[in-house]
Amino acid sequence: MTQSVDLLVFGPHPDDIEISCGGLVATMVERGYRVGLVDLTRGETGTRGTPETRLDEAEAAANLLGASFRENLELPDGAISDEEPDARRAVIEAIRRHRPAVVVGPYSTDYHPDHAATGRLLQRVLFLSGLAKIDADGAPWRAEQIWSYMCHDPFPPSFIVDISAVFEQKLAAIRCFSSQLYRAGSDEPATNIASADYLERLEARFRYFGSLIRAPYGEPFHTTTPVRMRDPLHAFASTGDDPDE
Repeated sequence: MTQSVDLLVFGPHPDDIEISCGGLVATMVERGYRVGLVDLTRGETGTRGTPETRLDEAEAAANLLGASFRENLELPDGAISDEEPDARRAVIEAIRRHRPAVVVGPYSTDYHPDHAATGRLLQRVLFLSGLAKIDADGAPWRAEQIWSYMCHDPFPPSFIVDISAVFEQKLAAIRCFSSQLYRAGSDEPATNIASADYLERLEARFRYFGSLIRAPYGEPFHTTTPVRMRDPLHAFASTGDDPDE
């Protein structure tokens, strides 16, 4: 079913969207935009939890952020590839199905191979999705831009979104993935995200990027396309009310 959105946000695994750009999702929804979420895999090779549990957690997080919908392409976890025709077709069809103005996904280089591969995959299909003769269902559609979010590896941001007003909402969405987070007394194998101080370290990251724009919290993004500004003075000012509000 076609359901047009303003932003279509892709995550390699359930929880990547919340961790890396949940603040963007909540902010855009709050401003009246329609935002859809697409997970590429069920996270079936993850150290903790089960795919079924993570799907339930993902739905709860999507509802908390106010997303219009969330779907899962069920690509193989640990084996995402921009060279795989089935993966390209699945992502192209998602873009055609939801016809976003902007696609959002991971940066194309990252410590986690699935994150990097997803970034490359999105860059590759952004053009292909608009070609009528590509072997994929749906009417051709090409998003105007792709915004890349930061996972593990840092990059110089093209812009930073002030997420201060929705930061607690972002944290609440991350906490929906309780199977992945620290639980005292758990006998499951240790992971980075299950560390007792993980959320504190995550908060420190977004405090740092917030400090670069003189805000309590910020999420960094990268784009390879020029960003049009109607009011560049406002865009680069440290304070001031939004002239569009």
